[in-house]
Amino acid sequence: KEATRKIRELPNEELRNIPVIAITADAFVDDIIACKDAGMNEHIAKPVEEEQMIFMIQKWIGENRSDL
Repeated sequence: KEATRKIRELPNEELRNIPVIAITADAFVDDIIACKDAGMNEHIAKPVEEEQMIFMIQKWIGENRSDL
């Protein structure tokens, strides 16, 4: 969570707004809220399902990006 807080404090707006998705075994409501409060965009609980991960990546970076 500390890394996300530091990212959100960066002076470069593009870097400061990079999508951050938490992937953790901590899946209680309090854990999800703590991730969001730290500045993370999404929370995915382990074990991660492939379809869920693909959906999140497409949601936050788009599926038609040419610079990937």
